[in-house]
Amino acid sequence: MTFPRLILTTVAVMLFGFGPLARPAEGQLISPGKLSEPHAELEGIRACTNCHELREKGIEADLCLECHAPLRARIQADAGYHPAAGATDGCARCHKEHYGRDFDLLHFEPSEFEHSEVGWEPEGAHTALDCRECHTNSLVRSNEVRAFKGRYGALSRTYLGLETECLACHQSDDPHDGQFSDRTCESCHGQETWEDPAGFDHDAARYRLTGLHLQVECAECHPPVAGSAVSSGGAAELQFTGLAFGQCTSCHLDEHDGGMGATCSACHVTAGWNRVGEETLRGRFDHDGRYLLEGAHAAAECSTCHASTPYITETVRIEYRPATAGKAYPSPLSDGCLSCHVDEHDGEFVASAAGGSCDRCHGQVEWYPARYDFRRHNDETAFVLEGAHVATPCVACHPSVPAGAEPNVPRYQLGLGDACADCHAPDDPHADQFAGRTCDSCHGSRTFLIPAFDHERTDYELDGAHVGLECAACHFGEPAPDGGQVTRYRPLGTECTDCHGGGV
Repeated sequence: MTFPRLILTTVAVMLFGFGPLARPAEGQLISPGKLSEPHAELEGIRACTNCHELREKGIEADLCLECHAPLRARIQADAGYHPAAGATDGCARCHKEHYGRDFDLLHFEPSEFEHSEVGWEPEGAHTALDCRECHTNSLVRSNEVRAFKGRYGALSRTYLGLETECLACHQSDDPHDGQFSDRTCESCHGQETWEDPAGFDHDAARYRLTGLHLQVECAECHPPVAGSAVSSGGAAELQFTGLAFGQCTSCHLDEHDGGMGATCSACHVTAGWNRVGEETLRGRFDHDGRYLLEGAHAAAECSTCHASTPYITETVRIEYRPATAGKAYPSPLSDGCLSCHVDEHDGEFVASAAGGSCDRCHGQVEWYPARYDFRRHNDETAFVLEGAHVATPCVACHPSVPAGAEPNVPRYQLGLGDACADCHAPDDPHADQFAGRTCDSCHGSRTFLIPAFDHERTDYELDGAHVGLECAACHFGEPAPDGGQVTRYRPLGTECTDCHGGGV
């Protein structure tokens, strides 16, 4: 099978001079077109086998990678984009040749490129960057890539050679002067913004911040590093390591000049210098003898109820006894829950027969969920919940906002009627055809549908063929006064001709 091909090859050599002395221009007689500028030195018939196998179509990837050694190393390491893109199937799948000197071999569309396929996905502020803001020759770290691309003057065009560590690109932006050389930048910083270290948790440091320390700017405790350069943001590099913090006096002046000892925390707390420590106070004061602290009250700070200014929020309104107002620990009025807590029900339960004591439904450990369920509803009210009413949310029957009231107030309006029509009058599908009758004379509370209606209860008993008819065969729909449709059940005539006409 190779003999005819050999004959044709020999004839081609004789006719066109394709032999050892063939010139590059003569190679174009069988070339599909000129090579691009990066491959221009491979022009000519003697160089064809640098990219093509004899008597084989296409390009062999291994031949390309003999020259493109940095890319071959990445493919062998299964790193970067090319292994995922199927580079082993042939470079020509993406990189076309013989289209002329000015043809762009890269054929790269940044908007269509999935960066996650190269092992690093830009997020946050990185997503707004242009590709070349990162892929620039000054950030290429690979010596092999720099040597190869530099040899051909293509270092500014390559996308290879970058590293994924933050300092590979941001080394000049390090504001810590090497203090955290044993940690990665992403252990504290994210890609949204460099200035706000979202991942930093001071609780994980050797000194845990509490109280007013949480509101202090970093620079108030962390001074500039002595002799350090100014960071790219214009601020001095701060000292974060090697700071003394064993005593309060490491940072704070001792107002007592040592007269009260070295342990400030024996009296003071970080919530405020003028506040005495909770534990010290609790050890000397028996609160149970005055007001028993239970649940969440036991965990509350003293200053929540005893402060120079009464604690007031949307749900708490603390008032002090007049004789104690203005003292260091004023005494709140404590005649009941409503002495301190705002009645979110706006007095609805206070006026009820059972009274308005909050602890009938709420506890002191957690305000929600309330200790009121359908069982109590059945025991304590005149309306017993049955069927679908058991699963109905409270606010479906007891609206939270009466007409004209402030929105979002869970008042649970009481005093509702116990007849079906008191709640379901807008849902009446009969347009007052059954005025004077109660809904439960036909319907149950489990489902609104009537499972089996006894027509003998009406003025017209069904017999014969009428027994098997659907209700809608005799009870037709008609326009309702409100513009909708209503099924006519009464009054209906009972004569045959009322439904069947007067035919002979």
